[in-house]
Amino acid sequence: MSLITRLFASVAGALALCCAAVPAQADEVLPDGSVTWSFRPSDEQGMDKRSWVELTLDPGESAQEYAELRNLSAHEVTFAIKAADGYFTDKGRFNMLPASEESTEAGLWIQVEDSVTLGPDERVVVPFTVTVPSNATPGDHPAGLAATVRSPGADGQGGTVAVDSRVGFRVMTRVTGDYVSTLDLTVDADYSERWNPFQPGTVTVNYVFTNTGNTRLAVTPSATVAGPFGLLAKHWEAEAAGELAPGEERAGSFRVQGMWPLGRWVATVEVSGEPVIDTGGPSAAATAQDAVAAVPWPQLIVVVVAVALVIWWRKDRSQRRRALDRRIEDAVERGRRQARDELTVGGNPSEDDERSAQQETGPREQADARGPGTRAERRKNQKGKKT
Repeated sequence: MSLITRLFASVAGALALCCAAVPAQADEVLPDGSVTWSFRPSDEQGMDKRSWVELTLDPGESAQEYAELRNLSAHEVTFAIKAADGYFTDKGRFNMLPASEESTEAGLWIQVEDSVTLGPDERVVVPFTVTVPSNATPGDHPAGLAATVRSPGADGQGGTVAVDSRVGFRVMTRVTGDYVSTLDLTVDADYSERWNPFQPGTVTVNYVFTNTGNTRLAVTPSATVAGPFGLLAKHWEAEAAGELAPGEERAGSFRVQGMWPLGRWVATVEVSGEPVIDTGGPSAAATAQDAVAAVPWPQLIVVVVAVALVIWWRKDRSQRRRALDRRIEDAVERGRRQARDELTVGGNPSEDDERSAQQETGPREQADARGPGTRAERRKNQKGKKT
């Protein structure tokens, strides 16, 4: 057995005070809180160093054991000695069935006297026998042995009930045979997104593991949550889940925050179970996965709105540009029509210009037609006439 397992076993060894409300009957009823006692494993002389009893027996074999009972009260007390099937709670602590539930397993293997009466500060060694049935299956079989005192209590409705208060220890019997250490595991993952598109969501992983073998296991779960192709993987490791008896199951869950909706997250949970008592075989292990869809709805809404705004903006800009082009064309056309209208009202400019040009150039052209020789001759003639 490893050091960690021994330490865990030492801490979880003693069975704590357990109370169960039952109807008042003929048993002795004492004032609440007036009785103090201890009940621990012992040898024939008295209490030893054990926190509980560990036995390894063949089918049909018996073993003699002892427990020391001490009355630490100031008056005589009658204690009921009871055995019952044992189990481990969800927190990995040992407990035994209440008096209202029938034992079907190792609690029936213990034979002990029904009651013991002790005076103030008196102690006694109580013998008990553990007998394994010949048809018992191999593996670990938990049970508990307790000294019980009944005291009055209220039922919450104004009535009176008797409360069984018990102090005891576990009696763990391992039946020889083929030891098997196996675990079964189921995983269920869920993704919750934030409707704020700029905040990541959370992956919640729920898992249940079951001891499907026949040996007690100290189980430790761990997990990895990863996106597509193993991206952005985050690792989680839980504390040891405590001991798990054969046939028992334990549920757990954890949350991983800061997970963006990448379309799909895969949660992989692993549990490893170390036998509390070395069986000489391999340890137990199990792995299970669950994939959860992580659709980025808030982000898709933002993208759709952004795309719609871009399309609207481009369409609006195109419409504005076409409208501006039409206004420019209309202005140019109006200018052209106005110019044509003005020319039509003022006459034909080409005919007027031609008429003016002819009037201005006519005499000059006529003079030029006479030629320079004619002009010289006239001047010469004029001079001759003068002389």
